[in-house]
Amino acid sequence: MHYSSSSNVTLPPKPPVVKNNAVNDAENVIVHSASKSSQTADPPGRRSYGSKGKEILLWTNSVELRLKKDMSFYRYSLSVKVKRSKAKEVVPEEVGKKRVQIMKLLLQSSDMGSLSSQVLTDFKSTLISTRELDQNECSKEVIYCVEGETQPRPSAKTYEVKLAYTKQLSISDLHDYFTSKDSSATYADRGDMIQAVNIFLNHYARTTPNIVMVGGGKTFQENSRQQDLGGGLNVRRGFYSSTRLATSRLLVNINVAHSVFYAAGSIWSRTGRNPNANLQRLALLLKGLKVKANHLNQHARKIHGLATQKDGNGLSHPPEVGKFGADAHNVKFWWSTKGKYISVNDFFKDHHGKTLQHPNFPVVNVRTESDPVYLPLEVCEVAAGQVARVKLSPEQTAKMIKFALQSGGPTVQAEEIERNGLRSVGLSDTNESLETFGISVTPGLIIVPGRVLKTPTVTYLGKTGVRVTNGSWKLMNVKFNKAGELKKWTYAMISTPNVTNKFSDPNHFGELEKQFKSGFSRLGIRYNEPVVPRLQGSFVIDPEKGMENGIKSIFDGARKQNVDLLFIVLPKRAPAPIYNSIKRFGDVLTGIATICIDGERLALNSPGHIANIATKLNLKLGGNNQACELTGWTSLNFNETMIVGIDVTHPSPSSSDTAPSIAGMVASVDATLGQWPAVVRRQKEARQEMVSKLEDMLESRLILWKKRHGCYPKNILVYRDGVSEGQYDAVLKEELPQLRSACKKLYPASQQKEGLPRFTVIIVAKRHHTRFYPTNKEDSDKAHKYNPLPGTIVDRGITEARNWDFFLQPHAALQGTARPIHYFVVRDEIFCGMPAQEAANLLEEITHNLCYIYGRSTTAVSVCTPAYYADLVCERGRCYLGDLFDATGQNQPGRPSEIEAHEKLKDTMFYI
Repeated sequence: MHYSSSSNVTLPPKPPVVKNNAVNDAENVIVHSASKSSQTADPPGRRSYGSKGKEILLWTNSVELRLKKDMSFYRYSLSVKVKRSKAKEVVPEEVGKKRVQIMKLLLQSSDMGSLSSQVLTDFKSTLISTRELDQNECSKEVIYCVEGETQPRPSAKTYEVKLAYTKQLSISDLHDYFTSKDSSATYADRGDMIQAVNIFLNHYARTTPNIVMVGGGKTFQENSRQQDLGGGLNVRRGFYSSTRLATSRLLVNINVAHSVFYAAGSIWSRTGRNPNANLQRLALLLKGLKVKANHLNQHARKIHGLATQKDGNGLSHPPEVGKFGADAHNVKFWWSTKGKYISVNDFFKDHHGKTLQHPNFPVVNVRTESDPVYLPLEVCEVAAGQVARVKLSPEQTAKMIKFALQSGGPTVQAEEIERNGLRSVGLSDTNESLETFGISVTPGLIIVPGRVLKTPTVTYLGKTGVRVTNGSWKLMNVKFNKAGELKKWTYAMISTPNVTNKFSDPNHFGELEKQFKSGFSRLGIRYNEPVVPRLQGSFVIDPEKGMENGIKSIFDGARKQNVDLLFIVLPKRAPAPIYNSIKRFGDVLTGIATICIDGERLALNSPGHIANIATKLNLKLGGNNQACELTGWTSLNFNETMIVGIDVTHPSPSSSDTAPSIAGMVASVDATLGQWPAVVRRQKEARQEMVSKLEDMLESRLILWKKRHGCYPKNILVYRDGVSEGQYDAVLKEELPQLRSACKKLYPASQQKEGLPRFTVIIVAKRHHTRFYPTNKEDSDKAHKYNPLPGTIVDRGITEARNWDFFLQPHAALQGTARPIHYFVVRDEIFCGMPAQEAANLLEEITHNLCYIYGRSTTAVSVCTPAYYADLVCERGRCYLGDLFDATGQNQPGRPSEIEAHEKLKDTMFYI
């Protein structure tokens, strides 16, 4: 991979493309040691690396850090409170952005002296020093000064910052762990050392002008590339960084990142030119936004909300507010200098000599409800550098994706990381703390060994194989492995007041039936004519008015005809509430399976589109589309092995406060791995990572399995999606016992005595930042920007030898840089009895094959099918509670609070 020069920064010469033999040898020794020992720990250690596939070398987006062996980091906890006026006064801990500012003031204070250059902090709870402080516990006083102001205000509070010694982190201990060849060796300070290095990286961004820090690890320079998204938003390109331990070395993962920001400047881009149109929406758009008053030279203030009649009720002279969202004429406050009430409009005229151009627009409160301060919208300018944690419209999302893809393929991204990313995250000579903390960076991105697995054999009816090219194949001259029968069905056309459906003309209905009959029959689905009489052909549904009644009338008609399946043809870009309502009525309330179709695409009369609809239909009918040949390479019996996918989805920042987290589970029912019925449940608490109703969910899947087999599965292979790295242990302690409890209730005592069922639990991590780049064009996907080839797997070089994990990229990335999926084994009872090499290869190949049986696609998908389906189940659960997830308030009266599928659909793939 050769980089072209695209900036003034000169890249160092590329190191030779060879694997790191020292790391490779250490991995082999550790794994050999593990293969000779008994495997009883959780998570299980790696007994062997995979060996199948063509060997290749890859760059990955990580650099190696080296720490001076003779140094130590000293960690201190932080407490920040207002200085007490009385000895026994109880003072709460200061939190949020004020705490961050207090810590910045502390580091700038003369009280810190020379120590300020030897300490780093996360500005929240932890301080790291290169030398031990004179006292284990000490206090520093800070007079608060608002960010952007040079002097404290007369009323500024004094804060007491307490530093308490918690731990010494010895670099020599880390070095001993890296050089140990014992497979059972542990490093007690793993989490603390990773945190310390991450604090080092983030501290640079937080203290460097013109760099904005977002969340934990994203940095954006003020002059970074950006794109307008409309609605007062833009997207910027920056970098993400995080620290990881790998075999024998410490790595920093760096990746190109994107975040949405509020566009600095005029507030009209956010509010629109008619802010009175929808005051509730306006309040949501502006809440929390930092603005500067363009008539004053003051710091930015955060908008609390619009004016309300509750404002300042506890004041001796409360403001007079005519109504919620009152304008500058109708909001009056007490002007103490003059001893009278005055309107916001008159105050600006009398005090500032400014005549408002839009006095009829709402004013905003930029302090608090108890002590409000009002500003007219026209004097507000959006402050720079604010992250926008808002839900994007479909159009904004499309623009953001397009911009992200402009960052180029693997070659361009790798160059950008080396050219700009290292400097942005503080790993270049611009960061003077590197030398102070004894940290050096090895040149260039690291090189790791990988393999390209053999493409699985994909078959259809009669074991007819298809030609798979670059992870893709065509539905030509084949029939589904098991085709269903389309029995009692009908269809309806929906238009909106603003968009007419391409199929709204009754003359199109006959054409629709002809397309269905031809396309479905070609793939083996047994076609029957729709029920008669037909539903009223076309319905006009207004998402703003009477939508529920309109959708209900469609399903009332379908129920009268006793149909099992309803096709609904939607107009182009149908509003999400219409789709959500259709799925809720069909899946939850009536038990009528539904398939929504884009009328504009349907009007094109494309056989490929009809075939795509057929793949979805056949799964809903209980059929099996494609299969992967499982015989000949695996000793695992899939008629005795249930494969389970589990996922959890959480409310977004823009969701209602009452929106719950939603858990979904799918499970295979036989060896064909074609049907994956599902169960969906709402969690007890929002943003609850661990699933709270797993026992009930697995029990329902086991009962269904027994109906088909007459007995329960001996093995249960679980792919658990949606878990952060810090929660792996919680899966074992909180979720696995629930799964075992379900089995204990159902399995005969004789099987339980035999240790059945055997569980293997694998974490599926999609939201990580590891990427791979081919070092040789011949080992790359030339059709897709020279990404790694489909089937690329990496289980060493960037992993830890003492863990059983691997990165798999089974698919061809159609756009941008391919993202592999990280699979991490946290519990193994299925493969542990096999020879080490066989177990490693078998799990990798099973996972790879599972990426080729996603029934709705004729391509390998990026994540294995059970995890993919579980994700779809969770998304369907969000549809049922769309009002809560789209932050329109509370669930509407009469809506079901539960989200379980109707009795008629509960054992089907209703979520497809």
